[in-house]
Amino acid sequence: MMMETATTMIKKRHEYKYKLASNEALILKSVLDPLLDYDPHAKDGYYEVRSLYYESPYDKNLLDKLGGISKREKLRIRFYDHNLSYINFEKKVKEGGLGHKTKLKLGPIEVKKLLKNDCAFLKEKGKSGLEFYAKIKSEVLNPKTIITYRRLAYHYPLGNVRITIDDGLRTSLMVNSFLEKDLNYLPLESNLAILEIKYDAFLPDFIKRILKGQNIQNISFSKYAYGRYFDYGGPL
Repeated sequence: MMMETATTMIKKRHEYKYKLASNEALILKSVLDPLLDYDPHAKDGYYEVRSLYYESPYDKNLLDKLGGISKREKLRIRFYDHNLSYINFEKKVKEGGLGHKTKLKLGPIEVKKLLKNDCAFLKEKGKSGLEFYAKIKSEVLNPKTIITYRRLAYHYPLGNVRITIDDGLRTSLMVNSFLEKDLNYLPLESNLAILEIKYDAFLPDFIKRILKGQNIQNISFSKYAYGRYFDYGGPL
């Protein structure tokens, strides 16, 4: 008998990214701190994100990103601050400036199975589990690379706005060690920060003015693609 499990479907939201130098990120933080609340789950606004990305044998996800394909999907396993009681398997869908994702909660034992390419148990985890299983099998997906970084997170209730600034990006190919507390990472560019802004129907005017005042330009950026670039020492 198939069991229904903890699954969350997050509705489509506007998503935009901006590339910052470290000093620009500090200036933006000083502007946002008096105006917005930190994420209540973070310590002083910060937490660590660790993600394990899936990929096909022919790097379909990476090539779709590099080729500018508008609609893209990717699978990843993610946890925060090394809290192994809250691990999500996620399917992220991005189309233009809109994004949404499906989350499926996993336990450490299930993650260890996935690291050994054993995904049969997903068929018993409800509709989303079947969806993830079918995607892994049909596209011959396997765990590929780990990306981790420090995140500063803000929230503003009107428009359900979430603003994050990520820095300290690191990557590792040691996918079988994904759950271990200490990993050997390759640091990525030290003077790099990524600003992400997500919202539902509208972005409040005062936030628009802040972005305009900081002269921040929207870019197309993927932490996964950026990490793969460094994993292999240059352009693929």
